[in-house]
Amino acid sequence: MMTKLVHFIIFMFILSLSGLSAEEMDMEGCLRLALSNSPGIKKQRNTIIQYEYKIKQAISSFYPTIHLSGSYSHSFNSSSLKENSDNYSVSLGLNELLFNGLKRYNSYKVSLLDKLGVVQDYYSAWRNMVLNIKDKYYSILLYQNQIKVLNMIKERRKEDLVIIKLKYQSGTENFASLTEMEADLKQSEYNILEKQSFLRTAQISLNLLLARPAGSALELREEETSFPEFDFNKILVKANELSPDINSARIRLQSGQYKLNSARSEFYPELDLNGSYGLSDDKFFPENKSWSIGLSLSLPVFSGFSTVHKVNEIKTELKGLEETLKETENNLQSELQNLWTQYNLLKEKQKLTEIQYNAVLENYKLLKLQYKQGQTTYLILKQKENELSGYEIQKESLKYDMRMALAKLEKYIKELNLEE
Repeated sequence: MMTKLVHFIIFMFILSLSGLSAEEMDMEGCLRLALSNSPGIKKQRNTIIQYEYKIKQAISSFYPTIHLSGSYSHSFNSSSLKENSDNYSVSLGLNELLFNGLKRYNSYKVSLLDKLGVVQDYYSAWRNMVLNIKDKYYSILLYQNQIKVLNMIKERRKEDLVIIKLKYQSGTENFASLTEMEADLKQSEYNILEKQSFLRTAQISLNLLLARPAGSALELREEETSFPEFDFNKILVKANELSPDINSARIRLQSGQYKLNSARSEFYPELDLNGSYGLSDDKFFPENKSWSIGLSLSLPVFSGFSTVHKVNEIKTELKGLEETLKETENNLQSELQNLWTQYNLLKEKQKLTEIQYNAVLENYKLLKLQYKQGQTTYLILKQKENELSGYEIQKESLKYDMRMALAKLEKYIKELNLEE
């Protein structure tokens, strides 16, 4: 009975440990998690909601205002037979603005555009977040793969060290070559430790981006990345359509036009409808009824030219906004041109590196065989092994560079997939 209990406890302990293992995540899973949990993204959403209330405030200005008021007063007059008198009154008033040069309408349109501008800020924050997540995600894959390569290099150098030791013992290799090989082996061990440190830092950074505890276990799925061909003119059109910076500049320009119209409305008269209904008496429950209805017209005659100066100020601001839009479009085209060129150059470099790596690998195999047979020197073998190790590490770095070059292009041209 005791044996069965011990086995059961051990089984449950192992089961609990298995629950602590890291859940494998892919890129889409990381993006969904960030969209749900990121404080920065939540902050942007709250800002959008805040501006929705500003729109409702602007709409409320179209409704009439109704107010209820009441008063009580006590008066004393020594010359009157009735020295003390009380007065009670209650009234209901209504005021409706009929016309003010479409100022309310322009303010409403500005509030709509302000919200659209905040939405573009949200899109910009999300696109930057996606790029940051991809950077950390691909960095983790890079360091994991480089650690694998470095372990392979370490094993290869161990094999080479065995050969050199045999040659040294037989008197066909010198002590300097033996110590150099031992140093190279130590260097590979240090390189592994260095990459492991970089890996831990990248994992912490990704966890924090996903709003997870920094030390959470993290296991990422590596999927094959396809690198399509891009027509520059097509992606430029797409980027101009999707760019939050350009859309924000366009929105600010459109909003400025409505602000100009709103400033010009100060030149127009204001027409109001006023009405009231009330009761008054010297009793607590007044019975004397009164009502009124009428129109009031207010025409601005002179305000020290402040309206004129305000209109000119906004006109000047609009010219600046037009230039800002042109500058933003030019900056986008320049940035996209650089990214597109870098992307295509990296594709060619990746092909070239693969050819060079295969050539160096074959040469190393041949030199290693010749070294075993005493047909070449350790120095030549060492140079070729270092060259081969460099290409093996470079291949992984190039994969990361290609993925990030694609990610930077997609930041401008890929449709957002926001699950809200």
